[in-house]
Amino acid sequence: MLSFNGKIFKYLVAIALLIFLFPQREIFSQGGGILDSVFTFRAGTIKTGNALNLISRQTGYYFTYDSRLIDVEKKAVMNFRKAKLEVILDSILTGDSLVYSVIDEFIIISREIPAPLVVVTDSSAVPKLKDISGIVIDGESAEPLPYATIGLKHEGVEPYRTAAVNSH
Repeated sequence: MLSFNGKIFKYLVAIALLIFLFPQREIFSQGGGILDSVFTFRAGTIKTGNALNLISRQTGYYFTYDSRLIDVEKKAVMNFRKAKLEVILDSILTGDSLVYSVIDEFIIISREIPAPLVVVTDSSAVPKLKDISGIVIDGESAEPLPYATIGLKHEGVEPYRTAAVNSH
């Protein structure tokens, strides 16, 4: 029984040594992390595809992208000293207006989606609200019409502005 406990102790010591000997890989959140990390590359001018492979080998992260977005045969200069990965990617993928997001061990490269166009209107062009009060009556019987709807021609942006009227 004592030798069995001795073997378990040796296994636990071996596992602990393995954990401490192998460097732990940092876990990065989706917010950036790896993109803000600093790297040095001295590969000279190489193809973009080879540059992405070189980055993958050094970082341990893999790239995912639509092949129509990146020309892997295009030449890129991979001479960087202590540069953020995002700056490196912007440099080798110049002029492509691409964005990067990180999920688990993948850097996803995609086209930037432009922000929606916001139209600013002149405050004087905004129609003024007017209160109209009264009773809507039937033209023949002169009785009040309950829950009638009225419309004002050519008021504001809409051709007719309507309001529900309760004649009580």
